[in-house]
Amino acid sequence: MASTETDIYKTPRYFWRRLFAYALDVLIAWFVAAVVLGIFESDDLDGNMAAKTFKYTFGIALNSDEFRPPLYLGSVTCGPATPILAFLRHQVAPATISSAEFCVERSFGIPVAISATATLADTPEAGDLGGQKVNIPLRIPSFHRFADTIAFGIFLCLSVLTTRLLGRSVGKKFMGLEIVGRSPVPTLRREMIRNLPHLLVVPTFALINWMLPPLPAVPPAVQTLAIGLQILSAGAFIFLWLVPLVRWRGNLPHDRWFGTKVVRSDRSSWNGHGDSGGPQSPSLPSEGFTGLPPTMGGRPRI
Repeated sequence: MASTETDIYKTPRYFWRRLFAYALDVLIAWFVAAVVLGIFESDDLDGNMAAKTFKYTFGIALNSDEFRPPLYLGSVTCGPATPILAFLRHQVAPATISSAEFCVERSFGIPVAISATATLADTPEAGDLGGQKVNIPLRIPSFHRFADTIAFGIFLCLSVLTTRLLGRSVGKKFMGLEIVGRSPVPTLRREMIRNLPHLLVVPTFALINWMLPPLPAVPPAVQTLAIGLQILSAGAFIFLWLVPLVRWRGNLPHDRWFGTKVVRSDRSSWNGHGDSGGPQSPSLPSEGFTGLPPTMGGRPRI
């Protein structure tokens, strides 16, 4: 038994497989969200722009306070801010605007941010900002501003459903991974703990977006709440993901607490039992598994 537990304890991280499986699951959720929003909500934010400029953007990022694909593919469309010029003039009064530009940022075709850049006229009312550009963030007036929340809800539903029925998510299927150790897998509780960094901020930010009026200024109390939640989200990300991956103890907290484990599997089937002829990771006992290594002299054997 000691040797089996030691083998389990020394199971590889499968870091890149896990990362790409997660990225694929998020991409699928965003694709479904884009289809849903495309059906029920029109995207005409830049329809009245004249002399538009367009560019693609690409990046790699892991943010705990936003539910976005780790591989970011988007676009930015900019043009004269003629449709909202009256609104911008009201925001910078008594200063006057000499020119203004309006930009729409999209992620996988979904508007995720809009902003305006106004150049203030060099007048006494503008003070030290005269002749300088001022960036004015705006709130997306359509339901596209809830894209993160919609995609996150779809992600949770798909993760729970596919793990419950198939033993793994679609991303884990394509990366040759499966979840073992409990039957059935406690999918809902496991996913809640695994996605705690996003659960702390995504629903709350959606509520804030719903309640706040469409103004650039955010009340101080809301700013304090948002900052506090971002700090908690970052702490959960460090505790649940970063530290366990660096100081590896055989599995991540959400697997250790529920007696499950992510291992290599047979990529030819969806049954999640890994019945190929290749080497398989040892299965975990369904009862009493804590994910801890055997001890020697009262201390974990490293």
